[in-house]
Amino acid sequence: MTNLKVIVRIRPLSQRETKLHSTSVVDVINQNTLAVTNLKVSEQNAGDSRERTRRFSFDYCFDEDVLQDQVFTVVEKEVKTAIESRYHSCVLAYGQSSSGKTHTMMGNFDEPGLIPRFCQNLFTYLEEFSLTSCGSLQCGVSYLE
Repeated sequence: MTNLKVIVRIRPLSQRETKLHSTSVVDVINQNTLAVTNLKVSEQNAGDSRERTRRFSFDYCFDEDVLQDQVFTVVEKEVKTAIESRYHSCVLAYGQSSSGKTHTMMGNFDEPGLIPRFCQNLFTYLEEFSLTSCGSLQCGVSYLE
């Protein structure tokens, strides 16, 4: 198990961006790779030490159509693996304003985010762990926005 897992979630275009006929410059290629297009580099000038499209690799990549429960399933697996291995675990949402951090972490009534889902399942995890291990588990939770 590596020390850090990086999961990228691309947010859909906002209503304002859609009205302005904006296009996304980030494309998810597969589960682990995304491509970012630099619109300032023209197709003709690409290759003169500048790349129009660059690929980046991560542990997981989610496109703009992913549902909250799909994100939770992946993150939950990683957190449970850490708990079972007696590692500390932290889930952090990072990004610029309006990039979807609060939506991913808190969600809404119809599609809860990571925090409400973890809170709902936390004691089940602890009970499962205590039944399958010989020892105690200490749990502390904090939240900062």
